[in-house]
Amino acid sequence: MVGVAAVALAAASSGCGGGGGGKPKPDGGTPPGCRNSLDCSIGKVCDPAIAQCVDCVTAADCPANNDCSARTCVPYTTCTNSLDCSATQVCNTASGRCVACIADADCGDDTKICVGNVCQTKCMSDRTCTPLGLLCDPATSSCVRCLVARDCPSGQYCQAGACLAEICTPGQTACMLNGIATCNAVGDGYVGQAVSCDAKTCVATASGATCVDMTPDGGGGAGGSTGAGGTTGAGGSTDTGGSTGAGGTAGAGGTAGTGAGGTAGAGATGAGGTSGAGGAAGKGGTTGAGGSAGSAGSAGGSAGSAGGSTGAGGTAGAGATGAGGDCGLLIDNMEAASGLICQGSGRIGHWFAYNDQGTGTVQTPPRLVAPTRPDPIQPARGTSTYAMHTYGTYSMFLGLGTSLNGSLSDTPEIPRNYDMSGYTGISFYAKGTPSTLQFIIATSENVPPAYGGTCNTATSACTSNRRDITLTSTWTFYQIPFTQVALGSAPLNLAHVLTINFQAQGTGVLASADYWIDDVQFY
Repeated sequence: MVGVAAVALAAASSGCGGGGGGKPKPDGGTPPGCRNSLDCSIGKVCDPAIAQCVDCVTAADCPANNDCSARTCVPYTTCTNSLDCSATQVCNTASGRCVACIADADCGDDTKICVGNVCQTKCMSDRTCTPLGLLCDPATSSCVRCLVARDCPSGQYCQAGACLAEICTPGQTACMLNGIATCNAVGDGYVGQAVSCDAKTCVATASGATCVDMTPDGGGGAGGSTGAGGTTGAGGSTDTGGSTGAGGTAGAGGTAGTGAGGTAGAGATGAGGTSGAGGAAGKGGTTGAGGSAGSAGSAGGSAGSAGGSTGAGGTAGAGATGAGGDCGLLIDNMEAASGLICQGSGRIGHWFAYNDQGTGTVQTPPRLVAPTRPDPIQPARGTSTYAMHTYGTYSMFLGLGTSLNGSLSDTPEIPRNYDMSGYTGISFYAKGTPSTLQFIIATSENVPPAYGGTCNTATSACTSNRRDITLTSTWTFYQIPFTQVALGSAPLNLAHVLTINFQAQGTGVLASADYWIDDVQFY
């Protein structure tokens, strides 16, 4: 099974696969967990006590003239005397900053008392404070919101007389990176060190966290690749304005390759690129050449498809994605830089990275952090400024994938079935290395029950259906019809899709990969 568990750890911010240029915008998500501040976005730091990216851990993490309070930078005004402060403040010369008060007299009200440089209502009994929705703190003789945690609403804890949102549920276990951590009795942090799940994966449930075996097996070996059908007819390129032009029509041509290749097909000439659906019409292209005969599949592959496949139309223009529901055909254009796919048209999910976890395997972005976010494209690919990107070393497999009926959860998820039977295939742009990349559709029939599937590992290899593509160093547009996705333990069932993946497949010898994926959508 390949990368089905879209694992994620502690939480934090941002939007999703939609973006500018008139493309649909999905809902926002939460920021990822962190091992150190390199895992956090610019302007954030990692708090190792809770494995979350926050504004600050200490004042040193904040801009000048800021304190760090409750992991948030709070600005203050510096002063040498009270003339440097506003009319409602005085200068605390010991700290060199403007405050509300130093002594009770600074509050200018006999009912007020100065506590911690803040003017609060003076009290000797709760009877003074309860009309204000507060309680009397006998230690400071002032009205405060709480004295102990039970004074706060559910989901909050008491700190310095104020109710703050809980970091975790008191006494409950949770996943911290790939380990199980236990929340303290207050809810403001965790007890001791998280207990590592080692080779397993930490999964959060309603009753707490547990370690389960969620290591993807990377699917089967490359085997024989599917015999290519007729070569694509070369459609006309479009001007920048139009979206993808319609390709040449399918060659009527050769019969399925059976080892000696199909006989020559009399393919019809491909139509030139038509106008883009979203943007202004692209200029018609030259006539595409008909498809040639299907070549034979190599050993282990299926027979070549009949006749020429459809000719590729003009390259995509800058036009907007066509309508078709909340997200239309769009799965993700990555422009929101969030790692979440377009949330709509029945789809919900996020990107994740995965690998074989073998000796010498190193991947960026790392596995067990989700959503995996895209990287900036430099220089931009037309109007596209972000794309999914992974690189590293591996011996068996290394990949990127996304769920289509998963969640926005910041904990490991088990994707549910998504029905793709209403579409013809998936298109995307890609570039990089290795020279051969596998496009994989993981369905429940080929995935073990632990990952949401029904495949019995005792009687099946449980490998997913796939199709090899050839990568180059330049951006290339790919259209993968579902009829060409094969070689799984069970036939492709488009009604039971769990994830789609882009995987570098190895042979057991340490190799390297560095590839990009962009503008993934149905057609």
